[in-house]
Amino acid sequence: MAGRAKKRQFPTAYKLKAIKRVERGEGVLPVARELGISRKILHDWIKAWNADGPDGLNRKPGPKPGPRK
Repeated sequence: MAGRAKKRQFPTAYKLKAIKRVERGEGVLPVARELGISRKILHDWIKAWNADGPDGLNRKPGPKPGPRK
């Protein structure tokens, strides 16, 4: 696995602070740049928060539940 970067994990409270900043009117790009994350990651957090609340932010990376294709 040489050459692969380790995935960073962020606490739920960290994610929530970023989401709340965007909800208060700060732009996604400036918030993401300041935190050192991509816009996509921040958009994914916002989408997960809107869909499932705190549980959406606590999902573990890996295969999604359900039948295999």
